[in-house]
Amino acid sequence: MSLNGTVWTPIGPSPMSEGSGRDNGLVTSIAVNQNNSNVIYLGTAQGGVWRSGDAGNTWTPLFDRQFSLGIGEPAAIAIDPNDTNTIYVGTSGRVGSGEPDTIQQPSAGLFKSTDGGASWIALGLGFPAGNTGNATQFFNRAINVIIVEPTNSSQLYLSAFGGVFTSSNGGLDWTKATGLGGGNPDARSLALDLSTPPSKRILYAGVSGSGVFTSTDGGLTFTQVLSPSTPAVAAALAGGSFGRVVVALAPPTSPANAKGVQVLYVTLSGGGSVPAKGRRGGAASIRPAPRTRRAAMYRSDCAWRSPASVDQ
Repeated sequence: MSLNGTVWTPIGPSPMSEGSGRDNGLVTSIAVNQNNSNVIYLGTAQGGVWRSGDAGNTWTPLFDRQFSLGIGEPAAIAIDPNDTNTIYVGTSGRVGSGEPDTIQQPSAGLFKSTDGGASWIALGLGFPAGNTGNATQFFNRAINVIIVEPTNSSQLYLSAFGGVFTSSNGGLDWTKATGLGGGNPDARSLALDLSTPPSKRILYAGVSGSGVFTSTDGGLTFTQVLSPSTPAVAAALAGGSFGRVVVALAPPTSPANAKGVQVLYVTLSGGGSVPAKGRRGGAASIRPAPRTRRAAMYRSDCAWRSPASVDQ
């Protein structure tokens, strides 16, 4: 077996001059049109949203006139798979605010475009007519993840500072999930198990400082499946603590398991934390990866592209 994908090519966008070269901003979110892989939307910490129609060779800014140029991470851009001209963008002032010589961007809520990013509305602001609802609750909240339900474009899932939320009318109105703890749980990641029935979707949420929670009713209620007291986590922390939690799902088996994807991957960011792998259904089955002093979280300051990863 030979391994490809070890050589990466920077593809920008590189809008800033830095000495004799071009500089890139912090990238926070990437969304690729599933019907046309040449079309890419990219979110940045303080530069808004950019679009490429040629697989990253050239980029066009789309969001410069909006209330905020800070886009949430890790997945605050979502493309409707049934109508790829419809795009959702969640803003955040969290990323990049500590960089020198920068101005912190506000969290200005949730935005929607129905023309491929040529124009935007801030959901809930009352303009145009019919743009009402409680989406204004996301003003001053960092939005982290947005997911469009593939079988119903009106159904959305969102994680933010404040918890996990669902909408059944295209983002105008939102219901907050229960079971994630009191106050304003910071749901930094959200994963949707597409192998489960649309009427009983299973989701996983990573909540800062708390762990991983799962929902079996489409994001209405959650139950904790990984916490600081989970044996593998407690042993790895050795008295330390963790902050950000990112959860991802392994690909479904073929044929798909009737109970959904059974293998999860979790990264806990903080002192003494480790990436971990587990099987759904019991904390005792979670296995830590080789111990590290810090979680294996990596971030690039620009977008990169690689060819196919494995060639057998």
